[in-house]
Amino acid sequence: MVQQQPLYSFLLNWHTQSHKVQCQSILKPLTVAYDLKGIFEEAQGYVMQSRVEQLDQTYILDESKREKLYPSTKALKEVEKMDRISINGIKMG
Repeated sequence: MVQQQPLYSFLLNWHTQSHKVQCQSILKPLTVAYDLKGIFEEAQGYVMQSRVEQLDQTYILDESKREKLYPSTKALKEVEKMDRISINGIKMG
């Protein structure tokens, strides 16, 4: 009698840098854990967190580093500019 064993596919990635995940998607059921202590530029945290399909795919390793998640001031200024010149009157920011 042959015993059947379930097959599980998984992907291990011990370390990657935030710029390497740009333009990539992390599809369910994959999950990702973030270590925020290495963030040193605007929007790096956003880039990392925007790669998943749903927030329940994310784990933040050190919750005390949430102040590292901040937007780009240049991008915020551009949103404000677009709001001012918007034809349809819908505010984005």
